[in-house]
Amino acid sequence: MCGVAEAMAVMSVMQSIQGYQAQKAQAKAQEAANQQAIESANVSYLNDLQQIETERGLAAREKALANFENKQKLAKERATALNSGYGNVINIMRDIGARQDIQYVELENEFSFDMMKLNTQAANSYTALQRNYNKIPPVTKPSALGLGLQIASAGAGYLTVPAGDRAFMKGYGIGANSPFNPNQTGTITGKKV
Repeated sequence: MCGVAEAMAVMSVMQSIQGYQAQKAQAKAQEAANQQAIESANVSYLNDLQQIETERGLAAREKALANFENKQKLAKERATALNSGYGNVINIMRDIGARQDIQYVELENEFSFDMMKLNTQAANSYTALQRNYNKIPPVTKPSALGLGLQIASAGAGYLTVPAGDRAFMKGYGIGANSPFNPNQTGTITGKKV
C-alpha cells in the first residue's frame, strides 16, 4: 500500500508530465498560428505586387496611346500647314517637330515618374512583408531533458523521506543501509563495514 510519500512523488511526476504536454500543445498551436500569419503576409504581398503590375501595364498602355494621339495630331497639323500654304515649309516642319519633341519628353518624364512610384510601392510592399515576418513570435518547444530532470527531482524528493516511511526503494536514500555508513550494516554481507 502506498503512503503519503509515494502519493506526493506520483503527483509530482504527473504534474511534470502534464506541464510538458501542455507546453507541447501550446508550441504546436503557436506554430500553426505562425504559419497562418506567414500565409496571410504572403497573400497580402502578392496582392500588392499584382496591383502594382496592373498599374505598370496601365501606365504603359496610357503612354502608347498618348504617343499615338500625339503622332496623329502632329501629322494632321503638318498636313494642314502644308496644304494651307502658310509661310516657309521648313520653318513649319521645325515648329511642329519642336512641339513633338517637347510632348515626347513630357510623356517620357511622366512615364518614368510613374515607374519610379511603382518601384517604390513594390519596395514598400516588400518592407511591409518583412515587418510582418518579424512580428511573428518564435516558438519555444518544451525540453524533454527538462521533463526528465523534473521526474528525477520528484524521485530525489521521494528518497529524502526516511526509508522506514517509504514503501519502495528502501535500500536507497535517507535511512537506507549503506556500505559507506559505518553505523549501519552493509546490504551485501550483512556485517558492519
